[in-house]
Amino acid sequence: DKTAVTDASGQGVSYRELDDKAARLAAFWQVRGVGAGDVVTMQLPNWWQTAVVTFAAFKLGAVINPLPPTYGWKDLAFIMNKSRSKAVVVAGHFRSVDYTEHLQRIAPELKVQPSIVVIGSGQVTLGTPLDEALSGPLLAQDHDAAADDPTLLLFTSGSESTPKGVV
Repeated sequence: DKTAVTDASGQGVSYRELDDKAARLAAFWQVRGVGAGDVVTMQLPNWWQTAVVTFAAFKLGAVINPLPPTYGWKDLAFIMNKSRSKAVVVAGHFRSVDYTEHLQRIAPELKVQPSIVVIGSGQVTLGTPLDEALSGPLLAQDHDAAADDPTLLLFTSGSESTPKGVV
């Protein structure tokens, strides 16, 4: 089985593993009410898990909203509220930032309480660890996407104002 993606650490997944993990994560989210047209926000480094999250969203027909790890908690809160994210995936801790603390800080002001998946550990225990989310059943059927279905929601950094999004 050929390698689908490898990150800078040398870890990766094959095409078969990518499809399997994405189908399991999609099923996990589907049970929690995430479906076609819903926004899934991820704030991750360029890890192999980023591909799994992206393909899981595509399998559901959800819209993936990738945010760079450099965005702070204020931008994360603004974007999650603006997009009404129904799911979010973060690194527990990356470099000097604890993303679980960011989520705990913004939770009271979120308009939608998202399904949270965490990769690794942070100071705050919240959501579901990715390994646990990947341990369930496969998605029964992928979403049959139309050519004009939205798939990506991208935001600017908002250096002079609040971030602006485009689908």
